[in-house]
Parts: sequence; C-alpha cells; structure tokens
Amino acid sequence: MLLFIPRQTLLDCIGRNPASASAVIGVLARRLRTFAALVEDLSLRDVTQRTARYLLRESARAGAASLVLPDTRDVLAAQLGTVREQVSRALSQFRRAGVIELRGRKLRIVDPLRLKALAGDRS
Repeated sequence: MLLFIPRQTLLDCIGRNPASASAVIGVLARRLRTFAALVEDLSLRDVTQRTARYLLRESARAGAASLVLPDTRDVLAAQLGTVREQVSRALSQFRRAGVIELRGRKLRIVDPLRLKALAGDRS
C-alpha cells in the first residue's frame, strides 16, 4: 500500500499535533532498520544463507515448521536479491541434506538447527 501525504499537509498536521511526529519518526525508523538489514543480507550473506534465513523467518512468522513458498521461484528470488536458478539450487541442497521436505510450494523444515547453521546463525 502506498500513501502520499503532501509535505505541507504533513507539516501542518505535526504542527497541530506534535505527538504525531513521534509516530512518523517511528515508521521511518522501522523502515530504515528493514533496509539496513536488507543491505546487510545482500552484502554479507550468500544465496544459501539468505534462503535459509528466509525460511527460518517465514517459519517463525507462521508459528510452524511448515510454510507455503511464493507462487513462483522468480518471486522468491526477487525477495532474496538473486535469480530463480540459485534459489532452486539452495532449496535442492537443503532437501538433499535432509534439512527440508519440499513438495511443490509446500515446505517443511525437518532440521531447524542445521538450517540455522546454514543461515550463518551461530547462536
């Protein structure tokens, strides 16, 4: 969703209600953290690590070891900053290693500890 608020309208609103400035700053700070994490992932992690981190994050979001991947590998690749072939390779590697089970778009994490290791998570 995109919301455009003209500059002067926003400034007038903040002038009338200074507490709204805190809300705007909060939204901008969250977005900045998200972009900083994305830059870190793209610059410091390879595709295998980014794919593993994605699976762990989506599993945590779903609250289950099972999840449904996006409609196409192209969509997933775009989210991970790579190309479909590399995502498919990473998923195949995880499947061969017994870390995940994959049937079409349905994925189940079988060995979350090994997936964390593949993600570069040392905790």
